[in-house]
Amino acid sequence: RKIPAPWVKITFFGSPEKLEVLRERCEENGLNGQKSAETLYELQPSGLNKGTGARKLAGMLGRDILVCAGDEDNDLTMLYEADYAFVPESAKPSMKERGFCIVERCEEGTLADVIRKLELMEEPINKEGFARKTEKAEIRGIAALTDFVNDKLEAMDCSMKVRLQIDVALDEILSNIVHYAYDGKEGEMSVMVMRLPGENGVRIRFLDEGEPFNPLLREDPDVTLEARERRIGGLGIYIVKKTMDDVSYVRENGKNRLDIVKKW
Repeated sequence: RKIPAPWVKITFFGSPEKLEVLRERCEENGLNGQKSAETLYELQPSGLNKGTGARKLAGMLGRDILVCAGDEDNDLTMLYEADYAFVPESAKPSMKERGFCIVERCEEGTLADVIRKLELMEEPINKEGFARKTEKAEIRGIAALTDFVNDKLEAMDCSMKVRLQIDVALDEILSNIVHYAYDGKEGEMSVMVMRLPGENGVRIRFLDEGEPFNPLLREDPDVTLEARERRIGGLGIYIVKKTMDDVSYVRENGKNRLDIVKKW
């Protein structure tokens, strides 16, 4: 039966087995659904999820930094959208293995522990509390942004080995922005450096307003082949995915946004 518009969310209750059948059918038909509990499944209109809602709310409140905590699959869009994301110890293993900061269990004060970890950061969480730099999308801009990030990493006591791995990622991602997102056209690219709360690690965010370009969609090269037998391209982003703890991409509000997370 056709659902009257506009609608925001439909929640289905049922056994895990029945919800799994529902999930498969929704995916087959390209519907936007997520499991929110063992016996709950939610459907939302395309493009609408917790991530888009949280970022819109932050914008309405005039906040540049988004801090989120979640423990279920339907929280993932919000956690990946967040500048600082936390998962409670009581969450299922698949949620805790995604590279988010782990905090106390829900019944032991998740949000209080989030606040404690944020307070441990060297810089406060406010509009000036993270490092950001913007340069023209050109070769000289790559060098300037790389130097900027390395200055921040050195201040965090990041080892030379890890810095070299991050430098490789910086060169690959920024070069993709210059050569593919802008394809020689004028534009700007920005880098944000954010210390992981309560951990030795960093999240680096790349932003540009060029053409939609998701390097993570490139097929991984077959590294078992001899170099001359491999197809050209794809090796750089493959190395980034292998050396970073997490890599994610989203296109939103006319911008490409790619995040890398590295812990040490």
